[in-house]
Amino acid sequence: MQGVQDEARAISARVNACFGTPGYTPIVLIDAPVTPQEKATYYAPAECCVVSAVRDRLNRIPYIYTVCRQESTTLGDDSPKQSVIVLSEFVSCSPSLSGVIRVNLWSVESVAEAMNAALRMPEAEQRLRHEKHYRF
Repeated sequence: MQGVQDEARAISARVNACFGTPGYTPIVLIDAPVTPQEKATYYAPAECCVVSAVRDRLNRIPYIYTVCRQESTTLGDDSPKQSVIVLSEFVSCSPSLSGVIRVNLWSVESVAEAMNAALRMPEAEQRLRHEKHYRF
């Protein structure tokens, strides 16, 4: 487990060094317990949510993320609500969320392509997907 944590830290450090700017850190790696209020604080401004569980029970993260994006006051009441979710096809809630980008976690190329698609997705499509998830 320590090896995986070390690798995650190293990768996030490289990405942040390459793509970060003063005041902006692309990857926030949290390696400690987080309260529900803290999670909501992170979810609300997050432009993309990646759920990469290989196996789980009912994973509520995509639903909570969508509600946090919808109900956020920090984004401004007039701003259109939009979100992108990259979701492991192995997660139990995957079939119920038709607007997510599904990935096979065992394929690094598939995950990379999904992340790229999420980051490059037009805002209009992000709004449509978000609305579909929120209405669900």
